[in-house]
Amino acid sequence: MSESSQKSRKVVVRKAPSQSRSKEKVQNILAAAKSLLASEGLEKLTTNRIAKLAGLSIGSLYQYFPNKQAIIHQLYSDWLQSVRELLREYQASDLEGETPVSIMQTMMDQIYRPHDLDPEESRYEAELNKAMHLYPELQAIDHRHARQIAGILADILRKTGVVATDDVLFQLGLYSYELYGSYEAMLQHEGTSPGLIYEWQKQGLFSIIESYTKK
Repeated sequence: MSESSQKSRKVVVRKAPSQSRSKEKVQNILAAAKSLLASEGLEKLTTNRIAKLAGLSIGSLYQYFPNKQAIIHQLYSDWLQSVRELLREYQASDLEGETPVSIMQTMMDQIYRPHDLDPEESRYEAELNKAMHLYPELQAIDHRHARQIAGILADILRKTGVVATDDVLFQLGLYSYELYGSYEAMLQHEGTSPGLIYEWQKQGLFSIIESYTKK
């Protein structure tokens, strides 16, 4: 399917299933779509292929998702939610003894390092990122998500010793999060090293953070 025709398909959000069996079917559909995205990419993803891998008829799939865009919408929303939940755990934890750099190091390791350790997860996230740029509905979700993450990171940085105005803290949080997007973009180029790019990004970010930390 061409990019223009994919853009013409509107993302439709499904209704959440209430029965346990229905929930299991939905999870099977999402797992199949995730596997196909990682192995074959967004362009080859179809509802027929998803249904076959999930062990369902195409009619059963359409009971929960009217098109593949709705499946991608759910996968993308779930992925962003998992990132927010991870960072909120840090936000709610005891940060005594942590420095801004040490806590950012820990969080970045947990978010970035799977790209070295799990190539399949890396490919999956890259395809979701591709979908985000293709579908305006996902761009809107991503924009709201980025601002939520920026607020969480700003709070964590403030609690661990960064001294700055609320506006600067928010922008620093947003900058920290958006580095992940540039990291993903770099990995699309053949021959790039995830580990090297990661180290460069850490060095630059930590230098900025330390400039707002009391000595």
